[in-house]
Amino acid sequence: MKGAFLRGAPGLLASALIGLLQAGPAVANGGDPEGIGAAAVGSSIEGQVRLAGSRDPIPDVLVLVVGTGLGAVTDAAGRYRIESVPSGRREIEARQVGKASSRVLLVLSPGMRATLDFVLAEAPVELSSVEVIGGRPDALRRLPGAASVITQEALSTQQPISANEALRRVPGIHVQEEEGAGLRANIGIRGLDPDRSRTVLVLEDGVPVALAPYGEPEMYYAPPIDRMARVEIIKGSGSIQFGPQTIGGVVNYVTADAPIIPTGSIHATTGDGGSRFLKGQYGGTWGPARATALGFRKEAENWNGLWFRISDLTTKFGVRTSAGDVGLKLSAYDEASNSTYVGLTDSLYHAAPRAHPSPGDRLDISRYASTGFHEIRFGQSALRTSFYAYRTTRDWNRRDYTYTPSGNAHLFRSTTGGRNRSFGVVGVEPRVRSTWTAGAVTSQLDWGVRAHYERARDRHLTGTIDSPVQEVRDDEIRTGRAFSAFAQNRFLLTPSLNITPGLRFEHFAFDRNILRTRVRRSDETNTTRSVEDVDIRSSDSVSELIPGVGAAWSPNALTTVFAGVHRGFAPPRTKDALIYEDPTLSPDEQVPDPVTLDLDAEKSWNYEVGARAAPASFLSCET
Repeated sequence: MKGAFLRGAPGLLASALIGLLQAGPAVANGGDPEGIGAAAVGSSIEGQVRLAGSRDPIPDVLVLVVGTGLGAVTDAAGRYRIESVPSGRREIEARQVGKASSRVLLVLSPGMRATLDFVLAEAPVELSSVEVIGGRPDALRRLPGAASVITQEALSTQQPISANEALRRVPGIHVQEEEGAGLRANIGIRGLDPDRSRTVLVLEDGVPVALAPYGEPEMYYAPPIDRMARVEIIKGSGSIQFGPQTIGGVVNYVTADAPIIPTGSIHATTGDGGSRFLKGQYGGTWGPARATALGFRKEAENWNGLWFRISDLTTKFGVRTSAGDVGLKLSAYDEASNSTYVGLTDSLYHAAPRAHPSPGDRLDISRYASTGFHEIRFGQSALRTSFYAYRTTRDWNRRDYTYTPSGNAHLFRSTTGGRNRSFGVVGVEPRVRSTWTAGAVTSQLDWGVRAHYERARDRHLTGTIDSPVQEVRDDEIRTGRAFSAFAQNRFLLTPSLNITPGLRFEHFAFDRNILRTRVRRSDETNTTRSVEDVDIRSSDSVSELIPGVGAAWSPNALTTVFAGVHRGFAPPRTKDALIYEDPTLSPDEQVPDPVTLDLDAEKSWNYEVGARAAPASFLSCET
């Protein structure tokens, strides 16, 4: 039924194999994943695909021989036929958008005519939103760049204390520990500065999680690994689907989906330093609806002087309707700790290496987030629209200090400084995945747009140890409006070769409004620097086209060789890009008012070439 590949839109995904089927056995022989080798006489497989429950035939289902370029699409009666299949142990898969895929293992002898029927059920609603790599067995094999996945099995085996511990095992990832408990994410990729993960785009279920993804991309909040099903990392070409940060790469935390069968569990641990951990979860599938809830409490009383308390609750719900799949995810995170920026000097370390350098500091972080989605399918295409909104509050009260004359110890003062910041982020992002054909070449096209708004309130509060808040010294509001669009097309040239060009557009307009600051006042007898209410404003914008192209060649099911080049992009931090009249300078020292540094976006050209292989289930490598 090779002709079935020409039937139009419902079979577009399968038509990626048109040119490959024409090569047929020769291609399959060279890509034998089991190393058995094909016999001189190929086998054939035929059968019917029906719908579970009703037993009605399902047309336009792709049935393929896994690891080869062989396949067929079912006709109106749900029937298919695949010829010239190499003999040996072969996995046969039937799949269609919106249906749960099915795989069967066959042992074929030369010249064998096998009959294999499939029964496909409606797939449950997927609650994980946008994925960077995905969970398909061949997802990494098709990716045109360096990438890794920390699977659920790996997380279950390792039982990491934090995401930092899990990421440290990924090649090319540098994680800088801050306080030992992984409360902060400092991730660098390929030698880039890991401080606050500024050069890395961090996502949760495909949605940005930084304080302000464009204007202030610092990661003071780190998605807890305790509620993740897996972690996806892209280090090269292919990251331009996601933005705005495309210099270092993408780290996507994927939360656990609801189980098919209603299931619940409770997990509790305790350890040194007064550490305690309690987690409970429950979820399941009921007809067209799925839901799950997970909450945990993590705390410690004394980890080398550090104490912390973390509470986290996440719920996900989805239902399939006649108008498409709809879902909602809600999460709440609260953290309190005595985290500090202060470090031990050499003499302090030798005197007490496990002492907390500034135990009186206090950091409070809260984050409330919601993500909704709607997905509708048409043929082999799908439109998924995500709506996201979250608010993060980061209040950090720190004692003022200086160094002793020798410089070997801290001299703490009785005054404190509160760096209190709050951030609000909202956005909408529709994304379309579809397939199309041109001659004998089938392509997978991903494209989408995003509208995004963010607002930050930054205040500096002065006080004393006994009264932490006495006066607001600095107060300002920073806002940003962004629009982005991307298109990326994967050309499936042969069963083993694909080329993926892409283009992203980013536009970011940002404003800064200072409401209160220290102002220099001079008269004939005195010069003062007092705090006053002001109204200083300025704005700017940047726009950038971000191209990229990558290629992946898989000579067999175990090995992939890849190469790529793409443009790196990071918008300027709003606080750095917009500078105003300095009220601490005398009039003859002032620069024009207001003034902007007119900073361009940070840009780079990223090149890569490498290979990855998985010769055994327990062994994988990438270079």
